[in-house]
Amino acid sequence: MKPKRNETVNRLHSIHSNSLSKKEIESNHSEILIEGELIDLKNNHVGDVDMLIINSQNETLAIHFPPHLGKPVTHLISKGKNLKFKVHPSRKKMYENFPLYNLTAIKRSSEWIYIDDIKPVPPTGIPIQLDGYISDFVYNKSHSISGFILNNFLVDIPPHFGETITPFLKKDEKINVRGYKRNKNTDFINNSGYDIIRPYSISTNETDYLL
Repeated sequence: MKPKRNETVNRLHSIHSNSLSKKEIESNHSEILIEGELIDLKNNHVGDVDMLIINSQNETLAIHFPPHLGKPVTHLISKGKNLKFKVHPSRKKMYENFPLYNLTAIKRSSEWIYIDDIKPVPPTGIPIQLDGYISDFVYNKSHSISGFILNNFLVDIPPHFGETITPFLKKDEKINVRGYKRNKNTDFINNSGYDIIRPYSISTNETDYLL
C-alpha cells in the first residue's frame, strides 16, 4: 500500500543534513529533500527535455523527470531562484559525473506539486508512412543505436526492440517506416529540430519488423 503523503514527509531526509553521509543518501530509497538553484536542462537521446541540473550547496546534482511532463515541470521552475524538490535516488546512480535522482515533487510558494498529480496532454499521434534512406543514426548514452533520421524525421526506436532491429539497419539500403508522428500539442519539450516518429513497423531488405 502506498504511504500517505504526510507519512512520507515525516521520512524525508535533507541532503544537507550533517547526520546523513553521501553514501547513506545514495543507498536510501525514501524521499530526500533537495534545495538549490537550476543550472541547466538536459535532453534525452531524441532531444526531449527530461533532466534538471541543480547546484545544491556547491554540489552538482541531476534530477530526472518523465519527458512527457516537460512543459508543466519547467513551468514550475526558473534559473537563479532557490528551488526545493522531493526526490528519491535513481537506480542508475549517476548522470554523467553527477549523482542522479528521480523527481517526486516541486515546491511552489507554500505548496508541494507532485508530478504524479500532473495530468499531461495525451500524446496522440498522426499516422504516417515513410520511404527512403537513413541519413544518420541517433545514439543513447550507452552508445547504442536508439533511433535514426529518415526524410528529415527522427524515428525513435523503443529500447526493448533496439538490439533486435538495429543490426539490420544500414544507410545504403532503402527502408520503410510506418508509425505515428508526435502531435506538437503535447507536454514534451523537444530540442532535436525534428518531428518525432514512434514506429510500429520497419521494413528493410524485404523483411518486416513489428515493434
